[in-house]
Amino acid sequence: MSTQTATSTFSTQTKRALMRRETIALMGLLGLVFLSRLFFVSHTLYHFDSVNFALSLEHFDILLDQPHMPGYILYVAIGQLASFVFGDANTTLVWLSVIGSVFSIAAMWLLGRAMFGRVAGWIAALLLLSSPLFWFYNEIALPHTLDLLSVTASVWLLYEVRRGRADRLGWAAIALGVAGGLRPQTLVFLAPLILFAVWGTPWKKLIAPTILLGVICLLWFVPLIMSVGGLSEYLRLLSIFSKAYQESTSVFSAGLSGLSRNLIKLGQYTAYAWGAGLVAFVMWPFLRPRGDRTLNPLRELFSRRHERAWFIIFWIAPTIVFYALIHMGQQGLVFTYLPALLLISAAAFVQVYRGMRARFKTSRQTFGAVIVALAAINAAVFVFAPVFPLGGDSVKLLTRATLVQQDREMQLRLDTIRADRPSSQTLIIAAQWRHVEYYLPGYEVVRFGVVNRWEREGGLPVARPDSVREYQLADFGLDPHGANILLFDPDLSAFTDASALSPIGDSGLSLLHWSPGQTLQIDAEGFGLHPAPGG
Repeated sequence: MSTQTATSTFSTQTKRALMRRETIALMGLLGLVFLSRLFFVSHTLYHFDSVNFALSLEHFDILLDQPHMPGYILYVAIGQLASFVFGDANTTLVWLSVIGSVFSIAAMWLLGRAMFGRVAGWIAALLLLSSPLFWFYNEIALPHTLDLLSVTASVWLLYEVRRGRADRLGWAAIALGVAGGLRPQTLVFLAPLILFAVWGTPWKKLIAPTILLGVICLLWFVPLIMSVGGLSEYLRLLSIFSKAYQESTSVFSAGLSGLSRNLIKLGQYTAYAWGAGLVAFVMWPFLRPRGDRTLNPLRELFSRRHERAWFIIFWIAPTIVFYALIHMGQQGLVFTYLPALLLISAAAFVQVYRGMRARFKTSRQTFGAVIVALAAINAAVFVFAPVFPLGGDSVKLLTRATLVQQDREMQLRLDTIRADRPSSQTLIIAAQWRHVEYYLPGYEVVRFGVVNRWEREGGLPVARPDSVREYQLADFGLDPHGANILLFDPDLSAFTDASALSPIGDSGLSLLHWSPGQTLQIDAEGFGLHPAPGG
């Protein structure tokens, strides 16, 4: 055997051994992710939208907000299949989030390794798994974890395509089709990146993948629009839905107040999700590689003739522009571009390591311990931080404590009502009316929405100024001799005569007694009991 052949064989064996070690390490990491998520799963539907999805598992109907627009039909279909295994809706959807979190870490590792190398792949995976916001959404019944998984997998395949791997086009088409079925907006946001990734690819090689992507999208889009009677009706409903949310948030209708609102939410949510990844930009000025006179931690992005920089820009820019100018909703929406930010941090950390190695002879093991410590601090925020770290209700963190508090308060209210308040003598007024309708189907519920504090007129009732409703006991089929009105949400006491309220223990519920000679009046300012006309 020649020396060259022996060297080649040795090199191949070394690579295989390294791959085996990395595979074992990755499996161990994914197992850790899975076990860590099992300890903190939520036991009640966390969000208003969670109830919408839970109801959609029983009957898909976006006309009834089961789920809300734009439909999420593939997520619902997967949930319906999974419900045969897991049972109740919350358990089913939470398990989808937990399983999705495991595969998300694997996809992040693959993408990081492809774009910036093995070390960056591991760092990006650690930053993602320990992100407090990502961990929070891994524990609740919402589709955002699966959305991050589909985005990361799609972007990885698109990056491979951009590097000349035309054989990945078919897989990229499948991943993108699934991403659109899970959340249709995602496919729109990724459209510029798709075009950039395939630019320069011979058009003949794009025909089959394009057809495949179209077929997959039709498989979920046709049933979606047919469920409401066709495309024109679907577009009409989508327009109504969008207008309702964007009226107070879009820069085109709300002006600078909408822009300010969106940017504040976008900045806070992004920073919380990014977490320990931001430390890379603090370390860079002091630990950059010797001889590098710049203060730019993104220098690594701008190699390879700017390929990676443009790739990331086309990835994140459409989403951020939309959220900034049109509407920024709940925190999990940042998952569409969060992996890109973590990749930037991972690349910066790699440069920090090179600087530390050159200056201080820092070993890879020592630097690895630093990264693990940062990930542990990141995770500790989720596990140990209180709901309101600054006191009051000015800054709310989504942490384990938030889940515990939500489960405890919701379960206590539900148990109190079921144990002590028969449905024939109880009317419930609720801001969280979707939860009440789901968990207490035998009770009459009055929907009393309150505008989110982030919106224009935040904290005020969701009602027209000329909206006045009056009810008698008979309108709800309640006991004609009298009944009780339960305020499901503690905040609702601000919209009625507080002196007439009776708190029910420490449940957060309060009670109004409704006598036969009274009517319940609800208007744009609140609600209360008044003597019936002629009474």
